[in-house]
Amino acid sequence: MEIQSDEINDKNFFDFKVKEALIIENLNEKISENLLFSLWNLAIQDNKYFLITSNKPISTYKFKLPDLKSRVSSCVSIGIKLPSDDLISVIIAKNFSDKQIIVKKKHIDYII
Repeated sequence: MEIQSDEINDKNFFDFKVKEALIIENLNEKISENLLFSLWNLAIQDNKYFLITSNKPISTYKFKLPDLKSRVSSCVSIGIKLPSDDLISVIIAKNFSDKQIIVKKKHIDYII
């Protein structure tokens, strides 16, 4: 189940009970802390997958709820950086290759 953080409501809590995983996209400070904490607890209790995406590390959010702060401090946070030009070049070349299209390196360099 995937949901934008600004669309989270009480109904999502009940929907999540029958799902295996929850992805909260684009976390922002407007989210209901009580509801976020409840969803997090449900994930732990029922051994479900729980993923939060955000433009900044979750540890930088100023949550007021002490239990939610504790959950945040114990979670694993991973940053994904922008790919290098070399990586993009390899991905583009692979996509062309998968489609059996021969492209010269100079053309891939031009695309980048």
